[in-house]
Amino acid sequence: MAGRARRKGVYAPLSAQYYLDDAILEAGPEAELLWVRILSFLASIPSDGFVTERQLKSVGLGLRSVPKRVRTLQEVGLLIAEPGGYVARSWLKWNKSVQEYNKELSTDRQRHASKSAEDDLNSERNPSQLPSDSDTQYRAEQSSTEQSSTSTSDADASDGGEFAPDVIRLCSLLAELVASNGHPVKTVGPTWWNACERLFRLDGYTADQVEWVMRWATANEFWSSNIRSMPKLREKFSELKARALTEHEKSRGKRSAAVNNNMDTVAFFAQQERLEVEA
Repeated sequence: MAGRARRKGVYAPLSAQYYLDDAILEAGPEAELLWVRILSFLASIPSDGFVTERQLKSVGLGLRSVPKRVRTLQEVGLLIAEPGGYVARSWLKWNKSVQEYNKELSTDRQRHASKSAEDDLNSERNPSQLPSDSDTQYRAEQSSTEQSSTSTSDADASDGGEFAPDVIRLCSLLAELVASNGHPVKTVGPTWWNACERLFRLDGYTADQVEWVMRWATANEFWSSNIRSMPKLREKFSELKARALTEHEKSRGKRSAAVNNNMDTVAFFAQQERLEVEA
């Protein structure tokens, strides 16, 4: 009997007897629902089990008395307060850490690169030899996993190794901003991380610049409905940057505190725009 096809997406497995946990029984059904939502959210992003105060607002969307439920989860020991948010009990006991995930991802890439090199060598020795069904499936799966927005320079890009902390942080932040706008967040993983890393390595932007444009786009009435992933942010980055700078120039003299605090980034973008025009 053929194996069942694996469904796409990220899942947050629960123990079949999770509801018999003393902490769950003590927390009650209202806090239990929030707890299940928190676990589902944490599984969708690289988190190490940490959920921020702001993320909790999105996770608890539509629920009443979310602060009360959070306090209950703390009292029974399911949530542990940390600066800026909470850590889910025993998360790293049952789930991989971000570091472990990045290490496995790096290993998979190296394995894929070695297999591709071996296949190329075999093809040179025997040009008529076609790849096996298993090789074709493997490559298709890798292509699907690593698919990202591309530019003319992406073909020569060599993504490898672990992702920088800023890459993980910015992808998590974008997921948080998208969710806070009431939009569903797709899987935050290699596709997002590669797109962000390429904004740094191939496109030449800094983490501060990416964050500045990201925050502007997700706060803009039009773009907040269109920018819902890191690949889309990268695809539209040049246009977003230009529009953000234009809006900044128009609003000079009545800037918000947030923009004033980021004037170094704005000044850099403005200087870069002038250099591009002069070139």
